[in-house]
Amino acid sequence: MEQSLDIIFDLCFGSSGKGLIGGYLATKNKYHFAIESYGVQAGHTVIKEDGTRYIVQQLPQALINNDTRLYIGAGAVIDLEQLQNEVDQYLGGKESAKNRLFIHPRASVIQQRHRDWEKEIIRSGSTFKGVGAASAFKVMRHPDHKLMRDIPEWSDFMADTAEMACDDLRQGKAGILEVAQGFELGINHGLQYPNCTSRECSPMQGLSDNGIPIKFVRNIYGVIRTYPIRISNEMAKEDGGQAYSGDGGIELTWEEVEKRSGAHPGTFSSKEYSTVTKKLRRVFELDINRIKRAVKLTGVTKLAVNFIQYINYQDAGITEYDKLSDKSKTFIEMVEKATCVPVILIGTGARNDQVIDRTI
Repeated sequence: MEQSLDIIFDLCFGSSGKGLIGGYLATKNKYHFAIESYGVQAGHTVIKEDGTRYIVQQLPQALINNDTRLYIGAGAVIDLEQLQNEVDQYLGGKESAKNRLFIHPRASVIQQRHRDWEKEIIRSGSTFKGVGAASAFKVMRHPDHKLMRDIPEWSDFMADTAEMACDDLRQGKAGILEVAQGFELGINHGLQYPNCTSRECSPMQGLSDNGIPIKFVRNIYGVIRTYPIRISNEMAKEDGGQAYSGDGGIELTWEEVEKRSGAHPGTFSSKEYSTVTKKLRRVFELDINRIKRAVKLTGVTKLAVNFIQYINYQDAGITEYDKLSDKSKTFIEMVEKATCVPVILIGTGARNDQVIDRTI
């Protein structure tokens, strides 16, 4: 049996650029399928070489490869309106999506009650999209909770995605498992509770949520960014409330990051608004000891480092490692020495062609 499943996930708090790396890998490796169990609280942005932008919360980011089949696993938490919008925008509507998109019948469906409950109860930096509440209702087997199998208009897309993925892998077909959010947001092994998400964000959790045995795993790509971010504290202003999104280490300002890199004021901060909430992100110094811990607990075999231009803005858009500045190379070497894991991919910009691939 050939190991042909790659896993991609975030080692920080999310928003480390998995879309860039996932899109690059999907284009390079031409995966037969992509599988994930996303919740609608996280967004993934992929920008092709021609500037075409894809922003997904429910569909796999590997959709940019038209030959890749798209599987949504049993652990997914689905907002029906968002799913419909993405299918219409990126797959040409339901009719065109048939025989390409497959959804596990046990994926959860978000209802308005889930959003309302989170806004009333949670004050820990939630996006209040109803994902955590819907997941809890599923665990409790609440009699009114709905799964995708209960939604007639999506019946044509129901399939055992776990069995399909395993059959593909047994035949030696390559696939990619995309894990949403970031390891340090994990509810059990992340940085802190209750300032966390509603589940673990690890390769092991991704395999479990999607029903795939570990024996099929080929590579585990851990993605980090040069300056980790967390969502804004301005998440719950309604009704006079305010949420705290949690500690992230030594907090910086975007002005400081721009000054260090040599970028003009506003260069980075103008781009650092979260995909889902549209709030300016908080930014922190990289704590390499936490990255080492995340690597240890997740079994990462390859690293991808994004936003290297935040170390030295002169490196923006470079696609050859030899052309990177010494300052950026020193950063990459520090990460490799500390983690004992090779940095294979380096993101120097937002587009899929702005990646340094050290394997070619």
